[in-house]
Amino acid sequence: MRKRFEKTGRSTTIYARVNGFSRQMLENVLDEKIDGSKNSKKGVTRKIIMQLKSDGVFIGKVAWE
Repeated sequence: MRKRFEKTGRSTTIYARVNGFSRQMLENVLDEKIDGSKNSKKGVTRKIIMQLKSDGVFIGKVAWE
């Protein structure tokens, strides 16, 4: 997923800031360390994944579907 993200030319710091996410949480999602399959505080992981999906970076089914 990180390669698809990098191909968009976006910076993780700016992308996280614009979308109201922690850069570290975004990095963990891009590195596929977390996938939203477990409940996280306030559903931040799921929000990040859904934003990435709407931007065409995350492709396929999400873990909780």
